[in-house]
Formats: sequence, C-alpha cells, structure tokens
Amino acid sequence: MAQFNGNFDISNGSGTYTVKVLRCSDSVQQGSTVTLSGQPTSGTISYTVSFSALGFSENYKVEVCDGGSCFQTGCVNLTCCNPITSVTINGATTGMAGQSSTYSVSFNSGADSPSSYVWSISGQGTGFLSGNTGSTATFQFGTSGNATVYLDVVDCTGNTRSASLSVDQQQASVSISNITITGTC
Repeated sequence: MAQFNGNFDISNGSGTYTVKVLRCSDSVQQGSTVTLSGQPTSGTISYTVSFSALGFSENYKVEVCDGGSCFQTGCVNLTCCNPITSVTINGATTGMAGQSSTYSVSFNSGADSPSSYVWSISGQGTGFLSGNTGSTATFQFGTSGNATVYLDVVDCTGNTRSASLSVDQQQASVSISNITITGTC
C-alpha cells in the first residue's frame, strides 16, 4: 500500500478540502479522493492518501482543492515495494553434536528480497561454518543440548523481520568394534 502524508497551509479557505494523488506521467488519479470536512479556514491542514501500488517506482503529485480553486505540488518519486511480512527458517530441528547443519530462509509469497541477513545462534553452538550473511547459513553445534538459530532480515521498507528455530543436538553415539587382546606369559 502506498501512502502520502503531508500538510498544506490555507488562509480564507472554506473548511472543506479535497486531496487527490495524481500520477505525474499522465495525471491519472491514484486511489480515492480524500475529503477533509470541518477543517479550519486558516492554518495548517494535515492529510493522508493511501492507494494500492506495489513493486515499482513512479512520480506523483498531490492536488488540493478548496471549492473551485485547485493547487498542485511538484512531482515526488515514490518507490513502492513488496515488504516481507513473514520469515521462516528451514532446516533440521534435531541433529548430532559435532556435525554441521545448513539452514535456509523463506518469505511470504511475492516479497522483495531483503537488503541484509544476519544469522546467529545461542546455546550449544560453536559458530558459523559458512554463509552467515546470505539466504543460507551452516552451523556446527559443539555439544549435545538445545540451541536456537536466529535470523534478522531488513526488508525493502527498512523494517527488521525476525525468525528463530530451536534445534536439539544429540550426543553422537560411540561405536566400538574390532577389539583385540593379546597376552603373554
């Protein structure tokens, strides 16, 4: 959803104003006209106009009318994007201590790629083996116990979205075979 927030100064106005957002390239109105009724006849008036616009960059202007007089702003660029609303870490929730595990991330359908990824772990982890700033990360957990894999991403709106995944690491079982014994007298 695209949104324009702003204000305008008026003197000797009617108290009822209409605000429209127009595309600069062809002056086609975007969204509905916002009518501000019961406003002061002089002073600063604030407005918000919302309309559907995702995944592009376009120039817009705002038109404010008071009765028969209309005034337009200059063109302003608005870059719209498809923000991340959900983050899911994909990977094993159990494993063996001392072995590495790779995790990946998925987002809501249609979301633009994040501008940054920050992976981290807490609990029984020895750290990253690779990929701690991209869409996948590989960890090696040091000992048995519980650990948590965390991911923070920054989406196209500048908001940080987070996810976590609990991982239970089991102690590797010890296998002994081919035991021999020799003795002498």
